[in-house]
Amino acid sequence: MDQSFVSTKRFFDQKHFPHGFARSGDFTKAEATLLENHGQALQALASGLSSPVSAEEFQFLESCQGTRPPVTALEKVWAKYQKILDQKKRVFTVCNDWLSVRSGTARIDEPDEPLDDD
Repeated sequence: MDQSFVSTKRFFDQKHFPHGFARSGDFTKAEATLLENHGQALQALASGLSSPVSAEEFQFLESCQGTRPPVTALEKVWAKYQKILDQKKRVFTVCNDWLSVRSGTARIDEPDEPLDDD
């Protein structure tokens, strides 16, 4: 892996992982380090911006295209990264009547039922 997966700078995905890969809870420290150190090269290869220069990079491209399963640590962490990006994030609300809050008919400053002033 001397000439393979060479990156000139560290890889960060501020859109999906604003606090970093290690703090996201999705990756181990070792996986986060691999992504940060080699992610630029992996992304360039996967998107076609750079061409493979070694057998390892050709195997990585085959793994990205789905013609072979991920075998190496870099292939596995990139597949995991792509899988996380493809998953939909679930959003949970605290409100009971989500539709009325969304439509703007719910009033937060008024109680649902009048209070007795006895």
